[in-house]
Amino acid sequence: NFLAGRQEPLAWAFAGRHTANLDGVDHHYSTAGVPVLSGAMAFLSCRLVNAVEGGDHTIFIGKVAELGVSSGESEPLIFFRGSMGALEAEQRGTHPMFDV
Repeated sequence: NFLAGRQEPLAWAFAGRHTANLDGVDHHYSTAGVPVLSGAMAFLSCRLVNAVEGGDHTIFIGKVAELGVSSGESEPLIFFRGSMGALEAEQRGTHPMFDV
């Protein structure tokens, strides 16, 4: 699930070792049976191709089997340097390099 910027609390509920389950979370299931969180910008369903040990982590490599995109417009939720936030659209005329 690719969450929208306004969904930060939902993202934190599923982050870390002790994560929430889907009880009480508004969602539906894709045709492949993958849970799709309501309000998500998009989702991917993948088939596992390989699992590679990477230090104290396991890196899962998958092949996309199904994808979906919402019809609504919103800014994406991003995770960077331990924090979550949403990108804001830059107003035209504020960036000298790109507004020529």
